[in-house]
Amino acid sequence: MWRTGLRVSEVLELEWRDLDYQGDPATLLVRKSKTRRARTVRMHGELVQLFTNWPANRSPRDKVVPLAMRTVLRHIADGIQWADLDDESPGTGKRRPGAHSLRHSAARHWLMAGGVPLNVVSAWLGHANVQITLRIYLPIVGSD
Repeated sequence: MWRTGLRVSEVLELEWRDLDYQGDPATLLVRKSKTRRARTVRMHGELVQLFTNWPANRSPRDKVVPLAMRTVLRHIADGIQWADLDDESPGTGKRRPGAHSLRHSAARHWLMAGGVPLNVVSAWLGHANVQITLRIYLPIVGSD
């Protein structure tokens, strides 16, 4: 989620056929999203390496993450506790980091370190328009 900016529900809907980790650039297809519009997201090199080395005994329609929402959220909460993260998630309006914090971290990384244009980040996140992205991420990344 941190490398793709996907929502938990979007990750859980990913099927192996949605991953093109051999393409240039490597991408993943989000077929089922909050906005009900499919979108393509560029895949980070670490994910490409992970999926390239994944065991091949799977069907194209198998889920990439065959877990229940509850299980994923529990694993994320356990990871946050294990990492002893602060009780605050900057810019999210939430007191404690959670699954959605990974999405915010991906966007912030793309905008600040990756130099990805705002309209591209907006498309990768699946926002209905760039104004939503601007409203959410301007307080996080600043206006410099």
